[in-house]
Amino acid sequence: MGESWIVRADCAPWDVAEATALAVATLVRGGVVHRIDLERVGTPVVERRWNDLAADDATAIVRAELALGSKLTTSFGALLPSGRPIGLFLQALSGEYVKLYDSKPLQLYFDPPELVTPAEPSMGHTDFDALVLGLVGSGEGEARIPRAFCGLEGGTVPSVRDAYAAYYARDTDLATDLGVDASGADVVAALELAASEMPPHRRVNTRVTRLDDGGVLLSVTPFGQSRHTEKTLAPLLEGARQLLGR
Repeated sequence: MGESWIVRADCAPWDVAEATALAVATLVRGGVVHRIDLERVGTPVVERRWNDLAADDATAIVRAELALGSKLTTSFGALLPSGRPIGLFLQALSGEYVKLYDSKPLQLYFDPPELVTPAEPSMGHTDFDALVLGLVGSGEGEARIPRAFCGLEGGTVPSVRDAYAAYYARDTDLATDLGVDASGADVVAALELAASEMPPHRRVNTRVTRLDDGGVLLSVTPFGQSRHTEKTLAPLLEGARQLLGR
């Protein structure tokens, strides 16, 4: 997968199968999942592979196998809002594997240079946001995925400050991570104002998007003039904290 970016998503163990199935159904292009690799802890370890599956068959396998306690890696093509195709790898871990790897249960890998050209930073940002939202699905009150962070594969994204994108289904979780009292501050409004006051830097723009279902997506343009930008969400969060007097 090379030097990919990765979206790491929180998810309750009982929701992993359904969240994964919905992500595959949302993101897959052309109705075909190229491959599913399965591993299940046991004596002996169970390993299986399926190739060139219809999306409906793939989601049925995902629901059935993750319910039994497995690690699944799926690969498929997606179509971005810009019209570009992109290859994706989605890894889903049952509770046993989350503990074994000390990992998030859902992880989506992609190659950022496939997202944008220097002449199209805005469209690349839209493509980037679409990938994150394709993984997290619905942001309703009892969201299967309450939050997700995006960073470089191989690195860690221990907090929202270190991420290139962050999704929150609930404002209260966002306020907690920002270190403010959710009952006494409009955190999203502060973030929106902070983003509006941040000038574009080397074609790197910051967005705060309130979604129709109530969730919030924070993101920066995937990359600027260099292959990968080092800019994260930290300046946005610091600006919001200053506005809130923290």
